[in-house]
Amino acid sequence: MIILGIADLGINLPVLVAQLVNFTVLLILLRMVAWGPLMKMLDERRERIAESLNAADAAKAQVAESERQARRRRPTPTRCSLGRAARSSSSGTALSPTFGASSLT
Repeated sequence: MIILGIADLGINLPVLVAQLVNFTVLLILLRMVAWGPLMKMLDERRERIAESLNAADAAKAQVAESERQARRRRPTPTRCSLGRAARSSSSGTALSPTFGASSLT
């Protein structure tokens, strides 16, 4: 009686069973053949991404440290040096970074 009801809906029971068996066999084969290499490839990709992110963080830290060192090496202008630079530029002479005040005239 139930089988007759399924046939009335247009479902062919032997074809349905054959399709379920085929799908199960295909699923098992794909899991055996493709799942392992696919997961291995995704794990390797995950590791490469993690390494790249770590390298980027290390590069940022190195840049920050280089900037800190550059700021420490650069002398901060004092009031005296600012006043001297202003006086020398108004008098027509410029300060040379290595030899002190040089005359341009």
